[in-house]
Parts: sequence; C-alpha cells; structure tokens
Amino acid sequence: MYPAGSSGNFAPTLITSPQYTPNAVALDANGNIYFLNGGTPTGPFPTAIYELAAGATSGAAPIRSITGGPWGYPYLQVDPGGNIFVSGDYGADSFTSGEDIYVFGATASGKVAPESTLQTYRSAEACFYLK
Repeated sequence: MYPAGSSGNFAPTLITSPQYTPNAVALDANGNIYFLNGGTPTGPFPTAIYELAAGATSGAAPIRSITGGPWGYPYLQVDPGGNIFVSGDYGADSFTSGEDIYVFGATASGKVAPESTLQTYRSAEACFYLK
C-alpha cells in the first residue's frame, strides 16, 4: 500500500504477511481492505475473503473472513453498502463453461454460501465494475 500523494522512490507499507497470498484487493467506503487469499500449490484458486481494518499493517489479524471457495480467476469489489462481489470461472475454461458473480452480504462471516449467485456467460470479469 502506498499513501496518497506518494511519488518517486517511496517504500510501501506492507499490509499482509507470509500466511496470505493476495489474489485480488478492494477497499470499502471506510477504507477497510479486502483481499482474496490465493490458495495453495495444489489448489491455486482463492478460498477465502479477508477484511483488514483501515490502516492495517503487516501481521494485522483480519477483522472478518469469509471461507467456502474456491473461486476461479477472481475479481473483487465492495459496494457502498458493504456487499462483496467476487467474479470467477466455475469450470476449467471460462469461454466454454461460463462464470459466476458471487454476492456476500455486508455482515457475511465464516464458512457461508453466497447470498446470491449471478450466473453469467463468457467473461464476467471483463465488465466487472461497480459504482
């Protein structure tokens, strides 16, 4: 993470630690940091969403986690209401199997299923952007 206004040779603030492999990152309206944990060598797809408090630095414990993946090649967004959207393919080839957008509510925590799943065709992540 780089503070606003950083330029030149500026050292970043480390916000994760070795037990995490961030795959996608998003911020909510309060500056809390969300990231997808990047899986393992035998299962490379992310299996958890972690939320860190705004301003967290290396070694900070997540204030919330959502488990239950894996999610394919994901993209992550948090809307102004705190709902979390994860996009990823659910098959070996997203061009033939389609993709899903998983929606988790603002209070989702633990090993839970998405509150809703939007099934799409082809590349959901190509147009994945929330206002």
